[in-house]
Amino acid sequence: MLTRKLVKAGPSSHTIALPKEWIEKNKLKKGDVVYISPVNDDELRVEAKLGDQKNKVERETTIDISQKSMDSVQRLLTSAYLNNFSTIVVSGEDVDKKMTEIRQVVGDFVALEITDQSSKRVVIKDLLNPSEVSVDKTLRRMDMIVRSMFDDLLSKPKQELHFQDKDVNRLYFLMLRALKSALRSEDVAKQLQINAVSVLSVWQTSTCIENLSDALTRIAMLMRSLKTRDKALEQVVRNVGNLFADVMGAYYQSDAMKADIFAKKRLELEAQLNGVDGSREVGEIIQETRTMITLVCTVAKIVIDKD
Repeated sequence: MLTRKLVKAGPSSHTIALPKEWIEKNKLKKGDVVYISPVNDDELRVEAKLGDQKNKVERETTIDISQKSMDSVQRLLTSAYLNNFSTIVVSGEDVDKKMTEIRQVVGDFVALEITDQSSKRVVIKDLLNPSEVSVDKTLRRMDMIVRSMFDDLLSKPKQELHFQDKDVNRLYFLMLRALKSALRSEDVAKQLQINAVSVLSVWQTSTCIENLSDALTRIAMLMRSLKTRDKALEQVVRNVGNLFADVMGAYYQSDAMKADIFAKKRLELEAQLNGVDGSREVGEIIQETRTMITLVCTVAKIVIDKD
């Protein structure tokens, strides 16, 4: 611990000298601004940079898309986004031809913006600081969208769920990005109010929710091809949606006892599915519904296993 004496510097202010080592470590010089914030009645915090500035590390990557398919380009852009590159440069002979598809991919991610482009080069900027993301609010938003997808699937069987699925995907990638940042930086983890153990359960839960969204989207497509509505099958899907809402309630309350009760309903739902029979499309819907049951029960197990 270092001690300093207060020096009167005017009618109503005093100064202290900051340690030379700290000044050099943070590369400060005369005229630079430091940030002072109260911690409690007898303690102040002095920071060289604000929290959001500290955690925003400027990193750049270049992706050469020459002779690459759009599937490969999408995977590379996704990787760059999840790894928190602040600037992504897309270059190559095919940039101009693939510009429409590149814009569509960029639009799938929160806070990515194209800031410059030419026939052979596109500059994409990341405008979001991972520490500004609320893990809890992002998960709850994913949850609410999927619940609305269950409702829309049953009340409007001819409606596509593609746009809701895209919203869930955008939030899912945002979540993975924030969680990855929390593992890299203790400062980010503190601001996100999450620890390393919680990262695993949140990642597993958000992955289950994203997979539920995909399954619901596929079921919606299959239901559109059915000539008549299958009331028995729709009731099972409704029951799965109700179970999902119950399990997420247990998740937010960290109620392992309730989660255990809900997990046991898997056998009941499976029995209900076994009583449904029909066409090939109905068989595919049954398979997707089984997948959803597994995903919901996996979230219940995550609640039970929470530390």
